[in-house]
Amino acid sequence: MGAPRVLALGLAAFVGIGCSSAKMAGGKPVIPGRDPDGTELGAWRTQDCRDRAGAVAIDPGARVRLVRTEERKVFLVDSRAGYDTVVSGNGEQRGSEWIFDVALKAAHGEPRLRQYRLPAKFDGPGRYLLATVFEDEETDDGFRARVTSPAIECTLARAGL
Repeated sequence: MGAPRVLALGLAAFVGIGCSSAKMAGGKPVIPGRDPDGTELGAWRTQDCRDRAGAVAIDPGARVRLVRTEERKVFLVDSRAGYDTVVSGNGEQRGSEWIFDVALKAAHGEPRLRQYRLPAKFDGPGRYLLATVFEDEETDDGFRARVTSPAIECTLARAGL
């Protein structure tokens, strides 16, 4: 794995980055409503977001879905009001979880990582991490990351439950 990345920008700048103003690895911004076609495997919403000190953190509410296309590829779709939708195929099943990594890089500053951790059986809660420190390695299909210090952690609660 590569060296840990420590981010110099403040948390407010990290949370407020819009997809249209950033370069992205592991995903791509799409116009809301142009999500991949396929079978929805599960849907979740962010809740109970906390910063690393345990204080309540403000994070724009997200609806996170997993979709399996006709080609059997699994995509994560992150939709937030006022932002482009993020679609990621940079995921893999690791043990009992599906993990998707998406890195954002503004014009100035270091990359920031969004990591989505969802149950492999699509049946329970997951976690959403916004990382300020992480390690990453290139893979044949993109990259894989390991969060070493999340700036914000949210529960991904099953939507509609």
